[in-house]
Parts: sequence; structure tokens; C-alpha cells
Amino acid sequence: LCGAKLSEGVFVGSFLSMSSTAVVVKFLVEQNSNNALHGQVTIGTLILQDCAVGLLFALLPVLGGNSGLLQGMVSMGKLLLVLSIYLTVTSILSWSFVPRFLKLMIQLSSQTNELYQLAAVAFCLLSAWCSDKLGLSLELGSFMAGVMISTTDFAKHTLDQVEPIRNLFAALFLSSIGMLIHVHFLWNHVDILLASVILVIIVKTAVGTIVTKLFGYSMRTSFLVSWLPKLME
Repeated sequence: LCGAKLSEGVFVGSFLSMSSTAVVVKFLVEQNSNNALHGQVTIGTLILQDCAVGLLFALLPVLGGNSGLLQGMVSMGKLLLVLSIYLTVTSILSWSFVPRFLKLMIQLSSQTNELYQLAAVAFCLLSAWCSDKLGLSLELGSFMAGVMISTTDFAKHTLDQVEPIRNLFAALFLSSIGMLIHVHFLWNHVDILLASVILVIIVKTAVGTIVTKLFGYSMRTSFLVSWLPKLME
């Protein structure tokens, strides 16, 4: 409607449909809502969105006009295969390697917690790096690292150790987003941006509420699942 190409509209619309997992989860944790029903459904939805990011990147050449639809579908098929292999490997590691690794780190860091903190962060960063190199999203790799740790007996201990570092990373994340903002661009396209904000708040909330309600959740839970990510955006 603003005069852009259809491919550009699909691209912008696809990424406007996403929400920031890091920001929303941080808000849920601060409100002690991450274990509530709407919090769990919201987190699950956000993780599925992170998985979809990789698929959207696979379609970028098609949207940019650099390849045909068939090539785009082949690229998406390859990405789905890589995703399946990656999830299979992480499932195997979650019961074979990760518990032994964390137990060893606890034994080595009996006098100090710094080594365990570094090992936990390094493991999460390695998982995120591997996910990124495979063409998947960094968020997916980070999430899978957390899932692998949560299946062990050291989940609570690890969370207690990395919580201060988590807040630091969240602050760096928000700061880095601010560095990407070009004030002149925002001013020159304020009409499109305002329309996008209205669409995100109203349309996404309405669609999300309806879809969640269709899965049998209460109206209150459905509204919270749809409203909280938009509020953070």
C-alpha cells in the first residue's frame, strides 16, 4: 500500500510478525510469569518464531529476485534437513555429554564459581555459534543450549550462576539494537513506521488472540499470549 514491491512487502511483513525472544522472556522473568500458563505458551511461540527465522533467511534470495521459486524451495528443504539433524544431535548430547560435562565443571570449581560460570557461558555461546554456522538462528542455538542444561540435575545451579551475566547480555543486546537506528531514516519514513506500529499492536494482537483461543485456552490467557510480546515491541 505504501508503493513498495510485493517481494519487499512480504519481506517486511514476515519480519514484523516476529518478536524479540530475549526482551519478552526477560520481562516475563521479572514479572515471575515465565512459569505461568500464558508465560509458557508465549515462550513456546517465541521459540517457534526463532526456528522460522532460519526458513525466512532461506527465502531471501527469492524475495530479492536473485533466484527462482524452485531454488528457494530447495534451499528451505535443505535448511529443514539441517534443522532436523541439529535437533537430533542436541537431543543425544543432552543425555550423553552435557550432564558429565557440568558435573566435571562443578568438581573442578569446588573452591570458586568463576570456572563454572565461564564453562556454562562458553557452552551456550558454542551452541549458538554452531547454530549460526549451520544457517539457523543464533536464538535457536542459545535456546537449545538452555534446554540441554535444563534436562540435567544442575539446571537450577547453572541458572543461579549465569543470572548476573544474563542481565549484562540483555543490556548489551538492547544497546546494540539502538546503535542500528538511523534518526534521519526514522524521520523521513515516520508515516510508514507509525502505520507498522499500529498494525503490530492491533492486528497481531487480534490474530494471536484468535489463534490461541482456537487451541482451547481461555480468553484471558489468549489475550496475554498475544499482548505481552507486542507490548515489549
